[in-house]
Amino acid sequence: MDGNTRLNISLSPLTVEYEIKLPDSFSNAWEKPANFNDLELYLDGNRLDRLQGRIRPGRHTFVLTYRNLRFEDDFEVDPGRPVTIELFLGIRVH
Repeated sequence: MDGNTRLNISLSPLTVEYEIKLPDSFSNAWEKPANFNDLELYLDGNRLDRLQGRIRPGRHTFVLTYRNLRFEDDFEVDPGRPVTIELFLGIRVH
């Protein structure tokens, strides 16, 4: 090379594997959607059809809807480590 050279590079962060763990009462239902089609899972606005996948590091939003109930939470994913998203339904009284 002779003189100045300009090089443009576009880098994307590596994706991270995730697994969603549902409460026992929902796990069986997820495997048989015909019996439990009111349960919907969304990750960043996209409806999920599997409990495993890959996402980019950064901030994400998870939504679970069941009939008239909606549960939503944000979480952060660090690069380089698999993530487990564990859901629970309950009430805490302090």
